[in-house]
Amino acid sequence: MAVKLFDGKLNQNAVLGTLYNMIISQEVFADNINLKGTLAERFRTDGTLYGDTKLFISTDIGYVYNFGGSGKSLLSKTHPKEPKTQAITIDTFKQTAITIDSVKLKQAFMSSDIYGAFISVVTSWLRNSMAILNTTLINAYIGTTTTTADRAEIEVELPDVSSITDIAEKRQAESYVAELIGASIANVMVELKDVLREFNDYNFLRTYQPEDFILVWNKRWINRIKHISLPKIFHDYDVLKDHMLESDILNDRYFGTVVSDAGTGDGATYRTLVDFYVTDNDGVQHQYFPGDIIPNGVTYKKGEAYTVDDTIICKLVHKNSVKFMSALVIETEFYNPMDLDRNHYLTWGFSKPQYLAEYPLLTFKADIEEPEEDEFLVV
Repeated sequence: MAVKLFDGKLNQNAVLGTLYNMIISQEVFADNINLKGTLAERFRTDGTLYGDTKLFISTDIGYVYNFGGSGKSLLSKTHPKEPKTQAITIDTFKQTAITIDSVKLKQAFMSSDIYGAFISVVTSWLRNSMAILNTTLINAYIGTTTTTADRAEIEVELPDVSSITDIAEKRQAESYVAELIGASIANVMVELKDVLREFNDYNFLRTYQPEDFILVWNKRWINRIKHISLPKIFHDYDVLKDHMLESDILNDRYFGTVVSDAGTGDGATYRTLVDFYVTDNDGVQHQYFPGDIIPNGVTYKKGEAYTVDDTIICKLVHKNSVKFMSALVIETEFYNPMDLDRNHYLTWGFSKPQYLAEYPLLTFKADIEEPEEDEFLVV
């Protein structure tokens, strides 16, 4: 049943028809957005108002040779290998605004307290709007980004358990799936501690510590593990505790594959990686944030859209991998003495999310195969 919105009409009194029943009270909902402990906060990097770019320099190991047999002399030069320098630039500025009327708007409220509560809520949307954009921007970026490292994508071979109907066999099969996922993550964590080249874009020799990573789960997969297989297989996240891994969970809508070409939304398939708003035929503006479905007929540029990929199990992200540099957050206001209202503005600048080629950002994907006969029998 559709929600009935107040149309501004009072109800006629049942006893005296020339009187109308009064409004009992007004309540303004204030707890609208609660974004704490987000990936955007975790990966935020402070910038300044001066300059716009931070440089990150990576170097590789030198050559090792046999003593006395290299042919080198005291005058031989052994320069370091050419380093790689990556730039992160503050290149995006956003603004949001709200106009507060200090006279006529008050007539819509029963008291100064209710009016004050309303003003407090609508002005808080300035900061909340920034937080929503930052959060969805980072979530969609991490969920869709694949690096160019040799081992950027880890395939986890899993049996197809979708056709199993027997409850006991289904539970056994799901436990086996969880076991395979846990084993794959644990194996990679051991490999990251080894001295290898294949986990970073530069192919430089590196070793990484497991506690420096965050495991970002796809909701669709982690809930299968937690609610079906956790007590038997993961034992309160053994794969996390053993390797001192932090973890986070994102909605499955953020995990996908970036569309390689420009195109047009169909209202169902493509989701946006950027924020935008469109105005409908009635002149109403509709805001869209990263992760939202692109409406039918709305065009997008190359790299601005993605499709959801349900085979993505999780992302293993180094804590220093993603840079999201903030330049300024400034609140300003302008009072209009003619109309007796006040414009409130929030302006902020930041760099588009970007991963550092120095660090791993790994994608674990399910490779679903038909199970072998008796692969997971109930015992």
